[in-house]
Amino acid sequence: MADHYDQEQATPRYRSLSPVQIHITGGILKERYDKNLENLWLRIDVQALKQVYRELHGFGYAEPEFCGNYIAAGIDLYKNTRNEVVLDRVGQLVETIIGSQRGDGFLAPYEPGMEFDEAFSVWNQQFTILALTAYHELTGHAPALEVAMRCADYIASNFLRPGGPDLMRCFNAGMQHSCILREMARLYRLTGKPLYLEFCEYIVTRWESSCQRLVSAPLEARDRGEFFVFAAIPCWKAIEMLVCYQGIVELYRVTGDRKYLDAATYYWQAVRVVQIGLTGNGSLGETWNYIGNHPALLPNDLAPNENCVAVGFMQLSALLAEFHGEAKYWDAYERTLFNHLLGSQAIDGHDFSYYQGNYGYKVHEKDPGAYSCCRFRGTRALAFLPGHIYAQTGEGILVNLFVSSETRIEVNGVQTTITQTTDFPRNGMVRLTVTPTSPAQFKLYLRMPEWCPGSIISVNGQDVSCASERGYHVINRTWSPGGDSVHYAMEMPIGEIKGCVDYRDSVALTYGPLVLATDSRYGTPMRSTEIAPISANEIAAVPLPDDEWIPMVKFLAKGRVADRDARIVLVDYASAGSQNPGRDEFRVWLPLAAG
Repeated sequence: MADHYDQEQATPRYRSLSPVQIHITGGILKERYDKNLENLWLRIDVQALKQVYRELHGFGYAEPEFCGNYIAAGIDLYKNTRNEVVLDRVGQLVETIIGSQRGDGFLAPYEPGMEFDEAFSVWNQQFTILALTAYHELTGHAPALEVAMRCADYIASNFLRPGGPDLMRCFNAGMQHSCILREMARLYRLTGKPLYLEFCEYIVTRWESSCQRLVSAPLEARDRGEFFVFAAIPCWKAIEMLVCYQGIVELYRVTGDRKYLDAATYYWQAVRVVQIGLTGNGSLGETWNYIGNHPALLPNDLAPNENCVAVGFMQLSALLAEFHGEAKYWDAYERTLFNHLLGSQAIDGHDFSYYQGNYGYKVHEKDPGAYSCCRFRGTRALAFLPGHIYAQTGEGILVNLFVSSETRIEVNGVQTTITQTTDFPRNGMVRLTVTPTSPAQFKLYLRMPEWCPGSIISVNGQDVSCASERGYHVINRTWSPGGDSVHYAMEMPIGEIKGCVDYRDSVALTYGPLVLATDSRYGTPMRSTEIAPISANEIAAVPLPDDEWIPMVKFLAKGRVADRDARIVLVDYASAGSQNPGRDEFRVWLPLAAG
C-alpha cells in the first residue's frame, strides 16, 4: 500500500465511497437502516423543525443542532435511496434556514445580545453550516453555500477582531465554541477563502496558549511513551473533543501539516486504550474519566456511554482510516456499530438511547421536549453507514465492513460491480462476487478483524494464500467479466475477558465483535447468576426461530443460579434488554462460579 499521504496536499489515498454508489441489500443492518429511515427520520415533524428558525429564543436553546444533523442525515439517506420525499424535506428546511439569516450574517434563532453566549449559539451555527454545505455539495445550490459563508464570516471576523469574544469562554470545559473548527476547515476546502484558514489557525493558537493543548499534548505524550496515554487527553469533555479532533484531521487535509494528523491519531489511540470499553463506547456523565474502561457495572443512572460519543468516535475512526488505510480503525468502528449503536436503537427504530450502560435497564427514548442530541446523531450514524462499507485506493477496493451490499465503481478505468452476501455477525461467512465489464487487474483488500484468529479464502472454489497489508488480506489478480466468486470464512470464537467487579472475579464474553450479555427476558436473574470459566464451559449456539423479534445471536452456557447448576442464556449486548426496555434487565460482566 506504499505511502498513505500526499504531503503537499494531504489528499487521502484511501477514500470511502459515496453512499450513492452502495446499496445495503439484506441482513441485520438493512433492517436497522430501513427502520431508521421509516420509523424515525421520516416521522420527525419537519414543520416543527422549520419553526426552530422562525422564532427567537433565549439561553440554552439547542434545536438548530438537531436540525443540522437531521439535514445531514437526510442528505446521506437521499444519496443512498434516491427517495424524493427525503430530498424535498431537506430542501424545505434549507430554504427556511436561508430565509432566517440576519442581515449581518448571524444565523441562530437567538435574541439580540446572545450572539456569542456561553451555551449553544456558536455550536448551533456550526451544525447549520454543516447542513448548508452538505446540501450545496449534493445539489450545487449556490444560496446554501453563500449563506453558510456569510455565517462563517460573521463568526470568524468577530472572534479575530481586537476585543472580540473569548473563544474559550463557553460551556463544556471551554471547548464548545472550538468545535466549529471542523466546519471552518471544510469551508476553506470548498472555497479557498483565507479568512477561514486564518480562523482555524487562531483556534489552534488559542488552545496552545491555554491548558487545553489539543495538538501538542498528544504529541508530547506519544514521544514520552505508552505509559503517558492519559496525558494525550488534554480535555475530559468527550463529544466536544471528538468533534474538535475531527476538525484537526480536516485541518490536516487542507494544510498538509503532519502534526495535525499525528495529534489526532495519537489522541484516538489513547482514547481507545484507556476510555473505549467493551461495547465500543465510553464516558460517564458525558466526560472521559479515571475509571475509563476498567471493568465495572455501569447502570444508566451513572449516565454512561453517551450515544453522541459513540457516533463521534465512529466518525473520527472513519476519518483517520482515510489517511492511514489501516484496518484497526474499522475494527473499532465495527465494535461500536454492532454493540453500542445498534443497542441504543429501539427495536422498531423510533428512537435512540441517550445513555447506555452494561447493567440494568435500557431506555430507548427521551421524554417529549427533552434534549435530544443523541437521537439526531444516532439517525445520522446509520444514514452514513453505507458509505463506509467499502473504500477505494489507486490499487483496488477495500472491504471494511461485512454487510450484504452491492456497489458499482470504476476501478483502473473499468466499471466493476461488487456484491457481498453475508449473515454477519451471526457467522463469519462472507461471499463476494467481483464482476468488471472487461478483464481488470486490481487488488481486493479484505479486512482481517482483530477478533479473528484464522480464516480461509477461496476464489472460484480454490483456496488461495494471500499477502497481508495493514490489517487486510490482499487478493491481487485479473478479475473476469464473467464474475469471480470470493468466499471468506472467518473463525468466530467465543472470547473471554477477565476482570474484578465489585470484589468478585468476573468475565465478559464475546463472539467475534459482539459482546454477550444475560437478559432477564429469558428467566435469568441478574443478581444471583454466575458463569462457569470458559475453560470448563460448553457454550452452544441456539438456533434462532423465525420470530417477529429475535436477537442477533443466542447461546447456552454452563453456570449457577442461586447456587444451583443451571444453563444460562446469553444474547448479544445490542439485543439484551431491548425487547421490553425498562422491564427486562441485562448484564455484561458476570461473576465466575467457583470450582
